[in-house]
Amino acid sequence: IDMGYRIISLVDYINKNIVAFIVLRDKIRNNAKETLEYFNKQGVMIKIISGDNPTTVTNILKQLELDGYDNYISGLDMPSEYNKEFIDIVYNNAVFGRVTPNQKQMIIRALKEKNMVGMIGDGVNDILALKEADCGIALASGVSAARNVSQVVLTDSDFGILPSVLNEGRRVVNNIERVSSLYLIKTTYSLLLSLLSIVLLHAYPFYPVQLSLISAICVGIPSFFLALEPNCEKVKKGFDAALAWIVGIVCAAIVIGLIGMGIYTQASKVAPSDNYSAGLTAEGYIEGADISKAKDLGLETLKVSLTDVEFTDDEVNSQVDSLLSQHAFYSDDATKEVKDGDTINLDYVGSIDGVEFEGGSTGGNGTTLTIGSGSYIDTFEEQLIGSHPGDAVTVNVTFPEDYGNADLAGKPAVFECVVNSIRTLPELTDEFVSENFSDYGATVEELKATIKKQGQDNNLSTYLSNYIDENAEAKTPAKYVKSLKEVTMYDDQQQYEYYNNMMAQYYGSAMYNSFEEYTGKTETEYQKDLAERAKKMAASNLTYEAIYKNNNLNCDEQYADILEMVGGEENAGTYGLSYIRQVAIRSAVLDYLVENVTVE
Repeated sequence: IDMGYRIISLVDYINKNIVAFIVLRDKIRNNAKETLEYFNKQGVMIKIISGDNPTTVTNILKQLELDGYDNYISGLDMPSEYNKEFIDIVYNNAVFGRVTPNQKQMIIRALKEKNMVGMIGDGVNDILALKEADCGIALASGVSAARNVSQVVLTDSDFGILPSVLNEGRRVVNNIERVSSLYLIKTTYSLLLSLLSIVLLHAYPFYPVQLSLISAICVGIPSFFLALEPNCEKVKKGFDAALAWIVGIVCAAIVIGLIGMGIYTQASKVAPSDNYSAGLTAEGYIEGADISKAKDLGLETLKVSLTDVEFTDDEVNSQVDSLLSQHAFYSDDATKEVKDGDTINLDYVGSIDGVEFEGGSTGGNGTTLTIGSGSYIDTFEEQLIGSHPGDAVTVNVTFPEDYGNADLAGKPAVFECVVNSIRTLPELTDEFVSENFSDYGATVEELKATIKKQGQDNNLSTYLSNYIDENAEAKTPAKYVKSLKEVTMYDDQQQYEYYNNMMAQYYGSAMYNSFEEYTGKTETEYQKDLAERAKKMAASNLTYEAIYKNNNLNCDEQYADILEMVGGEENAGTYGLSYIRQVAIRSAVLDYLVENVTVE
């Protein structure tokens, strides 16, 4: 451990002797030292936060011959509450081991009190810390939840790219500051001319065409070249002193606009509502809307590239395997061998020091286990690979130190296992298809052809839906847009509460401290975004309605299917029948377009 190794002991349980040690060593990336030295030279404070033994982590860092990583501490020795003592510990140590997800979040919070903080992580237990950091950086090889809450994702999972990311960021920020001075001067000049024209009751001295030429020569072209100039210097706070007076003038002029904007924002705020049918007629149409106000997107003559919607052979085979899995059976054929990824049925009896412990036995009832799922103690599943149905296998494991049951934590255990059977897929033949998948066809070839067509139709439907949502333009009633804002806000809040409840259930604390933290926007920014989304949805819905009416379509079949999914009209109260009818209209339009759009 002092040399940075991980140790696994092999024990002769009968003779109580240690047979051997397995020594594992983490492979250090080639660019790790170069990257860490770069950030040290840039004055960046680097903290290593790990769930491993802090001594092991520190000694791995010593192999890089880096200074400043001798001070380390275990999360077990840190205060459980966030206080001054906790903050002092964070700033006095460089390496933190055996830390929990909540402790990671608290460490980031402590660092944020005096610094801008970036956090690199890839696991579920990094989510809280990634969200807390000013900039969350996730590895593409990590879990999707970590990528979703991060601002930056390293697609090649190599943090050695960060120095170039930092330099690019500095170039952008520094050049924006330089370019902004040009635009600030131009804006101030225009503002003063406007005020002077108002005071003197004189026409504005320039025509728009003249202003365009002046802006291009004095601002546009110079700013273009300034923005491309290399500039990796540290970002300085604030503008140059020579521009301070300009900022003051502009800020004073903006205050009046902000006051007016504030009054408008307060007047346009909405409250969340779950009335999805608000603003709709019984037929699912938008009340008071004129379909002629919807832009014709020319969808009936649209040509779509096959590469955008193709359902590949690999996807077909995956779908076939999914269908076969519905008829899978457990085989006790002793010639079959357990492999990684197999699902097996087994019995086991666990004991510690020869004594069976509570909860450590299947009681002969059998249980299923997917090899490689990681649902059992480390190495348990791996020791079953290569066995056969009917085999008795002795599995030796050690419970983790932080195991939930204190009576078992850190103790070696022996499990006497019996492999009962292996989950097996049936052979895919024409006869099997005819007997079990007649809805798809009578042969294997017909089955795959049907799956391929259905998959491509689904892909095409998704493509068309996205195309309409992105390109729809329409003038819709303000009342309907307001109702969409209300239900969209309701959906956002429901999602916020869902994430918090889920994290509280699994980790004992909420993921977000407030709705603003969840959205990542201030209330004003959120209201603006809400209005834009509602306006876009309204335009999209009216576009669907226009296609539906102009082509005399019927949605009774889709309406019946949706009603069946929600449990009938008596259970449609959550959304209302008008909303369900509108969803059916959307589905009918997409079905119509799938049949008429050309794929080439």
